[in-house]
Amino acid sequence: ELAAIGQSKPLLGFDTMRLAKLSALVPLSEELLEDAVGLESWLRMKAPEKMVAKINTAIIRGSGAGKPLGMLNSPSLVTVAKETSQPAATVYFANINNMWSRMLASWRRNAIWLINQDIEPQLDAMAFDPSATSKVPVYVGQGGVSSSPYATLKGRPVVPIEACSTLGTVGDIILVDMKQYWILRKAAGIRTDTS
Repeated sequence: ELAAIGQSKPLLGFDTMRLAKLSALVPLSEELLEDAVGLESWLRMKAPEKMVAKINTAIIRGSGAGKPLGMLNSPSLVTVAKETSQPAATVYFANINNMWSRMLASWRRNAIWLINQDIEPQLDAMAFDPSATSKVPVYVGQGGVSSSPYATLKGRPVVPIEACSTLGTVGDIILVDMKQYWILRKAAGIRTDTS
């Protein structure tokens, strides 16, 4: 009380970000377009799907050279080791608890689990205590008790994604707050041309 409050100044900096172009070129002949009715509309649906897969892979595995720096190549990556007695290529509830405890508490409300789909059987069988005779499930599948479009773990969505590593390797399960990963894109969205 009655003491002067110390001044502080924010430390602000500038950075330059350059947009990289992602494009898909699908060479087709006029004859093929005439013969295959609906091919053009199918391509307009399929090309963005493939582009999203490429973007997802870059966000997770990108080198930062001409593409985003991926989570697995970031200096902020935190890995959690398996338990000492745990067999290889398995998931224990202790692994999930250890990952959760390493997540910054303020980021947990927006966190999601990204997994390789080959991990789902491990999650379905996961229990609080793997040695107990009666197992209590900790993973809630989609549309079941959770009644959500995604399964949940620790109350957060579990999203299978092709870019995650296979079971037992770094990146098989990723706990992330995607609001901490910045992506810039043009306001106009995807541009398509046919000639």
